[in-house]
Amino acid sequence: MKRLIALLLTVSLVLLTGCQVEVSEEEETAPAESLMPESTMSAAEEPEPLSFTLPYLPDVELDPYLCPDGITQTLCSLVFEGLFSLRPDFVPENRLCSGAVYDPEKMTWQFTLKSGVSFSDGTPLTGDAVCEAFRRAVDSPRYAARFACIAGFEPTEDNAGLLVRLSRPNAALPALLDIPIALGEIGTGPYCLSKSGSGFILMRNIYDASSLPDAPDVIPLSEAGDENTLLYLFHAGRISLLSEDLTGADSVTVTGRYDTADATTTSFLYLCVNSREGLPLSDLLLRRRIWSLIDREQLSSAYFAGHAVAADAPIHPASPLYAVEAQEETTSETETADPQGSTPASPLRIIVNSENPFRQSAAEAITDTLTAAGIGAELESLPFVTYSERLTEGSFDLALCETRLTADWDLAPLLGSGGALNHGGWSSPATDQLMQMFAASSDRFEAAQKLLTHLRGQAPLIPLCFRNLSVLSQPGSLKGLHPTSAEPFYKLEAIRFD
Repeated sequence: MKRLIALLLTVSLVLLTGCQVEVSEEEETAPAESLMPESTMSAAEEPEPLSFTLPYLPDVELDPYLCPDGITQTLCSLVFEGLFSLRPDFVPENRLCSGAVYDPEKMTWQFTLKSGVSFSDGTPLTGDAVCEAFRRAVDSPRYAARFACIAGFEPTEDNAGLLVRLSRPNAALPALLDIPIALGEIGTGPYCLSKSGSGFILMRNIYDASSLPDAPDVIPLSEAGDENTLLYLFHAGRISLLSEDLTGADSVTVTGRYDTADATTTSFLYLCVNSREGLPLSDLLLRRRIWSLIDREQLSSAYFAGHAVAADAPIHPASPLYAVEAQEETTSETETADPQGSTPASPLRIIVNSENPFRQSAAEAITDTLTAAGIGAELESLPFVTYSERLTEGSFDLALCETRLTADWDLAPLLGSGGALNHGGWSSPATDQLMQMFAASSDRFEAAQKLLTHLRGQAPLIPLCFRNLSVLSQPGSLKGLHPTSAEPFYKLEAIRFD
């Protein structure tokens, strides 16, 4: 209880930021000390009203493929567009694409571009331009995983679209193609970056045909060269919005009042299960027992401060594919056995990265839960390098892990035989086959039902939750804000700027 109270007090005092790489274990640094500069503004004093203003980093190029999460990505979301956007439920919707045709026999996708679209300098949008952007994205840590199933791409003969050739079936490829299309710092989005005196502004793209009745024509940008300046500007009301990870590893302090809107993400927290033969968790009944003991709602609300969504499957509950009955497989072995009686002969070794206090507290709670249920467990909190080595060596029974999945919910890296993140050594022809069927099926819902029912029955990993991204704004400054992880200003046309 003391640990829970301490964590909740920490949540009320800190705002955390972090950067993740898609489909990879997160590398984290130790929590930083408070960087909030002393302010002469009294607690009761309100910030003076200013026009809607965003921060920018003067030494970071407006490059959607290479810039870090946070400030610059927020600006990129207003300047660049992808072929598709992802809704909060991770369903793709057309953006720069007007049509898509999948040929499962040839394993190709053909995309037709919207006609009449130009970049903010007047350059027409073409298949060549999209292919050039994709070539940059292939080498980007942020987007490289999106191309794992892509063998190649090229513009169509009329240059009004592009043809994508797959290396393996993927009926959900559009969910991966919300990749920004950029020509340098130039995009097709509603705004473009412009020099203004010694600084910069975002101004409306004259070639953008969007109807934005309430969006400002000009958004001033306030220079925030370091974390001290950024936090002071937000505290003083001189910048209007921040997009932040509130349950990451790097800790800074924010004071004052602000509105918060959470965005769903594919950042998946789970217990990696070492199911190799001869180890305690090769026992199916023990895995299933641990699965059933975890209180995911409590973990999400208490230990991740409500900035997470409980999940008992590696697909986000917001996705329509998650609407599956929690049915378990039954076998002749499990029909007559009592899972409540399955316990290991020696304490389970649980490891966690010590540099994230939220994860560490969650791991401590899970350890306590197992111990109270009569399952011996010992927790080791390890620096990231040591933690990563132990994962690679398979020197653990359970490991609290996080990865950023792709929105087509490709689980092969986690659970496929030889998968890059399959640290638990799970190997099952049935799992491999169901994942392949899910990727290839035109009936995604039915294929998801079969796969998730199988995973719930076999417990090759133990899902916990999906973490949220939070958008902080000045009190009452924005109405109708419903951000996504990639677009803080999703459905910009419906947002009211006060």
